[in-house]
Amino acid sequence: MKRISANAGFTLLELLVAMAVTALVGVLAWQFLDSALRVSAQNEALLEDVNALEQFWHLLDMDLQQSRGSFSFADDETPGGPFASNDFVGGEALLPVAEQLPIESGEQPWLLLLRDVGQHPLQPRRPALQRVLYSLRDGALWRTTWVERHLGGAPERVSRRVLVEGLEGLALHFLAAGDMGSGATWTAAWPLEQNSGFGEAASETAGPITSLPRALSLTLHTEALG
Repeated sequence: MKRISANAGFTLLELLVAMAVTALVGVLAWQFLDSALRVSAQNEALLEDVNALEQFWHLLDMDLQQSRGSFSFADDETPGGPFASNDFVGGEALLPVAEQLPIESGEQPWLLLLRDVGQHPLQPRRPALQRVLYSLRDGALWRTTWVERHLGGAPERVSRRVLVEGLEGLALHFLAAGDMGSGATWTAAWPLEQNSGFGEAASETAGPITSLPRALSLTLHTEALG
């Protein structure tokens, strides 16, 4: 019988098997690491979407709490005397006045309100008011703000920012102040009796100035969260 030396080493077949096993382990390890990195990136993107939505809900809640359905004051320096307007307009009621708003082509406004931000720093008799406009364009939800000048005309300085991206749809409804119970009627436009404008333009119409709605229902559909 032929004796095999202990120092003969590995055969070529054994080396090939060892290399194949090592390569397989390396591929599996890479796939596991790649999957972990993908999941981590997806979780980070999802967390960013959730944070953006939370920030949007916080801003909307703050704007609604500080909003004013209508305001009026007498000012001898303002042409036309007392100024009064319906300054909470939403949904389909904004379509006729879209051209008066500081938005871009293809942008869909869905809520315009007047926000009370304190007293005017130079004129204590006047409240410091800010217009807030929410709109939708190319799947992005925009928030546009500008200072109310009380004199009408185009705003001098407009601030715009994207709050949420990846929106697939938005549904907005309003509940009138007198409606209660399960039989309450929701409407897609506010005010119920639409005025033909906002701000000073609205004061020139014959419709009555309405107050804020009793409730607001807003449903968002996003690509990431549904």
